[in-house]
Amino acid sequence: MPPAPPPPPPPTTNPTTVVLALDRTTMAKFRTQLAYDRTTLASVRTAITMVTFGCGTIGFFRNLRERSPTPLAMHLHESAIGFGAVLRVLSNVAAVLAAT
Repeated sequence: MPPAPPPPPPPTTNPTTVVLALDRTTMAKFRTQLAYDRTTLASVRTAITMVTFGCGTIGFFRNLRERSPTPLAMHLHESAIGFGAVLRVLSNVAAVLAAT
């Protein structure tokens, strides 16, 4: 029967390996922070877009009501005010959630 192979040598800590591992950890934390920042900025961008769309909707139907003061135009303008208010509230909620 052949003799058993010798056990492998114990792992040694190479200073270069330790430095590379620390660099990778630091870079991973930095990438995570960048991803969080991108997500926050996307949420803020969405909130601003919702406010802009709500104000634009109100302005469009207000202009329609002024140009043709029919009952339908009045109703559309009143509905647009409600829709714009809902978008503004949702954008505020999105901004608060993005900040937390």
